[in-house]
Amino acid sequence: MIFEEGSEEFTTSGLTSKIRYVINSGNNTFTMTEITGGTASALVTLPIGNYTSTQLATNLAAALNLASPNAITYTVVFVPATQKYTITNTSGGGVTTFSFTFGLPTNSGNFTKVVYY
Repeated sequence: MIFEEGSEEFTTSGLTSKIRYVINSGNNTFTMTEITGGTASALVTLPIGNYTSTQLATNLAAALNLASPNAITYTVVFVPATQKYTITNTSGGGVTTFSFTFGLPTNSGNFTKVVYY
């Protein structure tokens, strides 16, 4: 999905190119669930556009903070060594776990899920 992509930069014949993360209407929303004393969920929407890893981290943090059902503050950092994003709850707020669910309901009414904790 959008959180694990290939190398941020690659070189071919001396030319350096930047890989972009393409966020469109087919992949710009997912469900965030925060667990405190109870469970609260919200839809997270990323702005449509093409992003570098740094731009995606900034926009993802803003979208998480806006959607957080418990007004939690998150930071998002791209880690070049692992080519992954680290998402951290930086405000505490009693949220012990947060997760993301990606995908649309299948015909059976179940979700095809990818859940990150």
